[in-house]
Amino acid sequence: MAIFRRRKNQTISELEDYYANRNNRTGMAWLMAFISLLITVAVSAAIFFGGRWVYRSLTADDNTEVIVATTEKSEQSEPANNSQNDVNGSSVEPDGVVTDEAANTSVPSSERSSSESQKPIPDTGAGTTAMIVVAGAGVTGFMISRRRQLKNNQ
Repeated sequence: MAIFRRRKNQTISELEDYYANRNNRTGMAWLMAFISLLITVAVSAAIFFGGRWVYRSLTADDNTEVIVATTEKSEQSEPANNSQNDVNGSSVEPDGVVTDEAANTSVPSSERSSSESQKPIPDTGAGTTAMIVVAGAGVTGFMISRRRQLKNNQ
């Protein structure tokens, strides 16, 4: 069968010259690897955050109402219709139904404290530690590669 016969090895002289005369530039290879890693991370982050922004802008409901529950105890006298007071002081009917006044816990945004929105967010992520580890691994890998190259050239 002619399908499985080996062909004669033919080499291209320009290709042989290229491999014979090329300089080993591992520093440039590491630099290109690092740059390609940064570009990959930047593109991935842009796709992720861009997609999240598009999703949130398409599904956003601008008519949201924030409901804040308060734990104020109001002093009420014993109602005449045989209802009981629960733990928060709101009246509860004998069959377990809460009155309309007790069920309304929404507070207008003008009455909310502005100090709640100004609390600093705690830093719970890896932050700079992860960047230091990645940079250290890159530098260590470069140093090991450089030592091996120098050892093989001698």
